[in-house]
Amino acid sequence: LITSLTVFSQTPRLSLYEEFTGENCPPCASTNPGLNLLLASPTNTPKIVAIKWQVPIPSAPSNTWSLYQTNKVEIDWRWKSVAAGGYGYVPAINSAPSGKIDGEAPSVFGAASAHPANLNNTVISTAQSYTSAFSISVSRAWDASCSSINLTVSIAASANFNAVGALKFRTVMVENIIDFPTAPGSNGEKHFEDVAIKSFPTLQSGISMASNWIVGQTQTFTLNCPIPSYTRKKEEIAFVAGLFY
Repeated sequence: LITSLTVFSQTPRLSLYEEFTGENCPPCASTNPGLNLLLASPTNTPKIVAIKWQVPIPSAPSNTWSLYQTNKVEIDWRWKSVAAGGYGYVPAINSAPSGKIDGEAPSVFGAASAHPANLNNTVISTAQSYTSAFSISVSRAWDASCSSINLTVSIAASANFNAVGALKFRTVMVENIIDFPTAPGSNGEKHFEDVAIKSFPTLQSGISMASNWIVGQTQTFTLNCPIPSYTRKKEEIAFVAGLFY
């Protein structure tokens, strides 16, 4: 679980790496195996967690069962500009594969560029060295039919905090491992990791949080997360959640 905020406090950070990759993107297919090994290293798993957004760069896969087509609305919002109806990352997402760390260009933490090939142990450690103003714990429980998961979220401020924008709690369901017998796109990639498949209540709205916090302030809430019909393996479901602008 991550808190995607760069402020001084006493809570260690678990950083977020967002990769913008594509099923029709040849460089993505050659880059992702090395990226997956780096992120799965025992040195790095306590420091960083990943969300992979399957963007339509250079084009969208035509198969309706592709990772992009099954979660198109959320993916488009995450990578597109404000003018195009998206979140509006700065710098903009205009190539694949590319990445963001805690919402920032990886160069902020020492990477040569946003290309995932330039992510390394040192960049990850630098990003993780910043502390957070919040600690977050999430417990989950399947319902009786195993058709949805109920999350109980507890947030505590470990430092005074004043938001400079609308503070949101966003929850993204990922599938840790997805293997297809036939590639869903044109680049031949069949093995995928940490793929964003659904957000709750929605990626765009999240859950609005208080703008101003004092040390010791807490908030607890529950969130019901129905399993999408296109989920491949329920045992691969995980969640990445935290506070974002």
